[in-house]
Amino acid sequence: MKLRLDERSARLRLNKSDIEALKNQGFVKNTVSLPGGYLEYSIESRTDVEKVECMLTGPAFLVLLPAVLSEQWVQSDEVGVYAAVPVGNDGKVVEIVLEKDFPCRHGDPGEQSGRFNDLANQ
Repeated sequence: MKLRLDERSARLRLNKSDIEALKNQGFVKNTVSLPGGYLEYSIESRTDVEKVECMLTGPAFLVLLPAVLSEQWVQSDEVGVYAAVPVGNDGKVVEIVLEKDFPCRHGDPGEQSGRFNDLANQ
């Protein structure tokens, strides 16, 4: 799973093994080691949430998906889940983008395994 952040959005791209983990275990998690600490990012499928939510707790960024939405997404050819999540009470939102990872047009072909080649060609 890859994480890309900017000032208005968080994009997480999942390869096939990440999608399988989300489907079978209900969550997928990665950790990046950094000087002075680490950043953990994860997606959880939950029956107790009704819409996409996200939160930052210490060094952990968590995206919560309603279980029904998660099941529908992982079992379909749908590329992504997209949501605008409010940040505070001032009308600001963060765009949450969860997408099945496509192969890159550059780079090592060996690194392309586990990506959604079939969806990229549609």
